[in-house]
Amino acid sequence: PNGAGNLTAFVVTFTVALAIYLQTVAPSIVGGDSGELVAEGCMLGTAHPPGYPLFIILVNIVTRLGSMYGPSDASPAFFVNVLCSVLGSIAAGLLSSCVYLLSSKKCNFFDSLNITAAVSAGLLFS
Repeated sequence: PNGAGNLTAFVVTFTVALAIYLQTVAPSIVGGDSGELVAEGCMLGTAHPPGYPLFIILVNIVTRLGSMYGPSDASPAFFVNVLCSVLGSIAAGLLSSCVYLLSSKKCNFFDSLNITAAVSAGLLFS
């Protein structure tokens, strides 16, 4: 029983969060460190410490794939913003899975209530 509810909570939270994120994704640089991280990701450089090496590698892969297969008028920052939307949705889904697992240990009589609580927590996080 825990596996099905856990997967349901993750999928619902991931799908809803991603749909909302993609509707509101920024088409270019928004501020803060985003410009530096996009620039360093395109060149595989090193951003300011700590450098974010995994993120820089993912940015490089996504911008290369985006330039080959994505819309021709989209900037590299758009593809990075979509990547961040996907990663944020995964994080929200994982949080909802954790909430479901914790709540199902305490209250295993109302599985739909546990799923609702988990999805709510994940969406509030996102």
